[in-house]
Amino acid sequence: MFRRLMAFTLVCVLWVGAAQAGNYVLEIDGKTVELDLDAPANVDLGGAKPVSVVLRQKSNQTWRSDGVLFEHPIAVKPSRREISDGVTQIIMATASGSAVLIQHYDNINPERMIDLAVSQMTDGEVRAGYKRTTEPATRKLADGTMLSGKQVHVERAKEYANYEILATSSTGGYLIVTRVGDFAPKADRQLVKRFWQTLRLNVTQ
Repeated sequence: MFRRLMAFTLVCVLWVGAAQAGNYVLEIDGKTVELDLDAPANVDLGGAKPVSVVLRQKSNQTWRSDGVLFEHPIAVKPSRREISDGVTQIIMATASGSAVLIQHYDNINPERMIDLAVSQMTDGEVRAGYKRTTEPATRKLADGTMLSGKQVHVERAKEYANYEILATSSTGGYLIVTRVGDFAPKADRQLVKRFWQTLRLNVTQ
């Protein structure tokens, strides 16, 4: 299960005068104004009167790291760590158990890790009495990258979870896993859908 696998700084360019209290900073030529999200503030641009500005945050954010780019809702923050030499992991999880996991391997073809990932993710459910069914799966990303692997469904009574475990096919590639369970709200399903729609690999940093 994903349970086992588991600041924001903004700098904008504006000509500003006096500083105001806030959690975010707009800066140019060493002059700053402090702002809070969605809170109007007056900024002196050197004109006849100050200009009113409002700092807002987009509902969808863009993650870019380790050659990976995708969009995610602001309420769900991805995290990154090196899990071993040559293996980097990005994970994004919700309170209901939905999750996205990306692992980048420097020296291994990640296709070799698919069966291991199936085992690690679902053997616990099988031991607990869930029935596991597996079938081949492929995806073509918007950037043309082809992924192949397996779709896995585990179910017991009315409880279930669906996994996609896919990988690129060359050394120095990516293993990608998504999980959505029976308790997942609509927002979780939209999160995973948007992830697949916007995912790009081998993005120049």
